[in-house]
Amino acid sequence: MSMRLPAAVVVLAKSLNSMGTKLPLCLSSCPSFSTFDYDRNGATSMHNPLLHFAYELLKTMRGSIVDCFWHSLSFFEHCGCVNYQELIAHWILEGYFDPVRSVTKAYNDGHAILMELMNRGILKIQGDNVVMPEVALSNLIDLRRRGLSGMSRIGLAKVCGSDMTKCLGKINHVDDFIEAVRVTRKREKVTTIMISGKRLRRENSEKFFEKLKDLEVLGLFEPTLGHFVPSLSKLMKLRVLVIRDCDLLTDIEDLKALQGLHVLEVSGASSLKKISDDFFKALSKLQSLHLSGLQIASSPSSISVLMELHCLIIKDCPVLEDLPDIQELVKLEVVDISGARGLQTCFDNTKGYKKDPSKNKNFYHLTNLQLLDFSESQIVRLPIFQDSAVGNKIHSVTRLLLRDCSKLKRLPSLRPLSGLQILDLSGTISLVKMVEVYLEDKKELRYLNLSGTNLHQLPSTIGELSSLNKLLLKGCTNLEFLPSIKNLTNLEVIDVSGCTKLHTIEGSFVDMFYLREVNLSGTKVKTPKLPTKTGIRCLKHIILADGRRFKGEEWSRIKYDIESERSDKASSSNAVVKSQEISEMEPGETREIQSNEPCASDCSENGDVIKDRLLQVPIDRALYKKIISLFDSASQQEVMAINETNELCEEALANAEFVSFVDCSSTRLTSIFNKIKSLKSCWLRMFVDTKILFADVDEERLGSLETLSITNLPLLETISCAGSFKNLKKLSIDSCPNIITLFPEASQMPSSLKDLHTKSCEKLEKVVVGVELSTLTNLTLKVENCPNFKETP
Repeated sequence: MSMRLPAAVVVLAKSLNSMGTKLPLCLSSCPSFSTFDYDRNGATSMHNPLLHFAYELLKTMRGSIVDCFWHSLSFFEHCGCVNYQELIAHWILEGYFDPVRSVTKAYNDGHAILMELMNRGILKIQGDNVVMPEVALSNLIDLRRRGLSGMSRIGLAKVCGSDMTKCLGKINHVDDFIEAVRVTRKREKVTTIMISGKRLRRENSEKFFEKLKDLEVLGLFEPTLGHFVPSLSKLMKLRVLVIRDCDLLTDIEDLKALQGLHVLEVSGASSLKKISDDFFKALSKLQSLHLSGLQIASSPSSISVLMELHCLIIKDCPVLEDLPDIQELVKLEVVDISGARGLQTCFDNTKGYKKDPSKNKNFYHLTNLQLLDFSESQIVRLPIFQDSAVGNKIHSVTRLLLRDCSKLKRLPSLRPLSGLQILDLSGTISLVKMVEVYLEDKKELRYLNLSGTNLHQLPSTIGELSSLNKLLLKGCTNLEFLPSIKNLTNLEVIDVSGCTKLHTIEGSFVDMFYLREVNLSGTKVKTPKLPTKTGIRCLKHIILADGRRFKGEEWSRIKYDIESERSDKASSSNAVVKSQEISEMEPGETREIQSNEPCASDCSENGDVIKDRLLQVPIDRALYKKIISLFDSASQQEVMAINETNELCEEALANAEFVSFVDCSSTRLTSIFNKIKSLKSCWLRMFVDTKILFADVDEERLGSLETLSITNLPLLETISCAGSFKNLKKLSIDSCPNIITLFPEASQMPSSLKDLHTKSCEKLEKVVVGVELSTLTNLTLKVENCPNFKETP
């Protein structure tokens, strides 16, 4: 079972044991493979299901532990064994505990993660406090979107390598800074200092650095002094310099004197507006350069002479307008230009005859490149990746990230990128066509995200992506037809929610033995043929086109539940009326629904209040009673059910206090809402065309609202007029994958709000912009399955 790797059994056993009382919850959400993977020739692959399961258990933990895990594997590959204190120091330098306001706290956080990894058998300690990872884990593949290269700030392990003279030294952490010494024949010398700005304020910076002539590694975190750079320029032995989150830094020109630098990071310096064009001419040894969060409009052209450079990060520089020529920097492994929202081209933007047409034209020579990220930039096109005269491939590139490149109109041939594992084109709204060659020869592609694009069709070669695990096509509103994907037998997740025109997915899901999530909500797609057996043990989920949700351990059970519900509906034309105990009444009268009616808090989970059932209620009996409450299932409420076409009594509508909208257009919602005078509770479900909710609703109509439930609005981005919710006490938002922030500013946050429940909102990051959650003392918040949520409830 352990593929001749007893260590796999040990790691899994320790991982399970370390979970304690959390184990049942983690197991319910953690996929585990019950069978071995086989390659296309039928031979068993190096993938070990026990180790994979141990890693999935690790991913259930919050914080930086996953980053530290992957870094430990990489560190051992490049540097071998290491003292555990030095490993923690590396984690801090790589930014896994940012922001670092206290070095002692960051170290303690790192030590806690170290102990957790040791308890799980992932790290092992040997004599003299040296740690190394379990070698068997090296066969795992990092399928995170950005991977280790994208999550690490400087890639120091690659720079240090196995050369012990480049290690940090013997670590001591006292008085809120880390100091490392290296013992020579003559004396001990301080070679590493990592210190926070708060601690540095207690020192005279000039005198502090003057006594550190042997310093080789320096990490400054949130320094609050703007005049320390001249003191640094005298540290001639410095190899690694990290200046992180220094708002007062305006000039770094004195750092040109540090010609021995191998690593330089200047990040979060929001007052730094210029770096001289020749700044890097004398820094020929530089291997890792990180410039982020700066206000520079132009990047120094002298970067193009850094022939030893393997990591180039110029990210989150919003006014950056040009890039250096990097196409000859053949050692480059990481190029991250994400967040350069003012960047319109990666080519020469010089006007007139001085324009260099060859600048960054071809990345063919970058044969070591692994990560290329232009996300959130405004570039129109990319460099090409091949030399037509040679035709060789750049197999090293594993990640091409172009998320929210809204001006990108076309792609070069991606065929040379034969080793691509992650391709993210989500939000590239100007991209309307993908030709067949884009997805040719992509046998290693695991993650494909085309969400939010305006593609009208996909290339048939998508069916050749035999290793694909995740296919995300959320909100592709022009897509009508999906080519055959029946051969994607390794697929785990397919999400086409919000593809409002999509009516056909060619081919069945029968042979997709690893499938665990299917989302068809907001489409016109009929329920596909589901897998006949499974190779992955976890809870499976499917959301049908009408928003109904089904889940179970086996697809056969889910299939049975779907068919049973269909059978129940077809058995009698009165089945719905009977099941809800609606007594027969005369037209215009209300219907009485007894206490067996499910409450609204269960609607999103069980799919009980669905479009089909509501449409079977006679249109002249729109006003009826039922027990439906978001937070209080005991309260009897009179609920008016509204869909896109049913006729409504104007008088009843005007006086309605409780209204449920299902599958309505924004226009329908607005016209109805503006007729209601004193609405108290409202439930909204399956609005497939709505991006801005309540955009044209009279603000006075929202003032009386006390309870609002929003479910399955796949395109929803924001709630308009939120400041008009003067009496809103309870708000629930479920399955709205595109909403990032509930309230765009503090003034929009209803002061009356007491209970807030968010669920399955994948992009949700904050409740309200500019307001810390901890200050909302009267708010009870529950957050479920919102992976990007940055605040702790």
